[in-house]
Amino acid sequence: MLYELLTGKRLFEGEDVGDTLASVIKDQPNLDEVPAQVRPLLKRCLEKDPKKRLRDIGDMDLLLAESGAGSQPAAVSQTARRKLVAWMAAAAVLA
Repeated sequence: MLYELLTGKRLFEGEDVGDTLASVIKDQPNLDEVPAQVRPLLKRCLEKDPKKRLRDIGDMDLLLAESGAGSQPAAVSQTARRKLVAWMAAAAVLA
């Protein structure tokens, strides 16, 4: 849902539900349209191997810091994190 919020497009598509689910299982997502700061987070959330996925949303800060959000001024990165968390919360409520 975060990908769809950021890009306005569906990440996995198929002719029917079965094709879409098969795409989720076997295809690697193309994250080129997502802002660079969010890519590591989405990549870890969409990881096929459950052991490599994020354990919980608390790990989000570490990924955002590694992706360059930590190089911004503290006020800007804090604001960006709050916006991202707000979007993710909205996505979770909608789901």
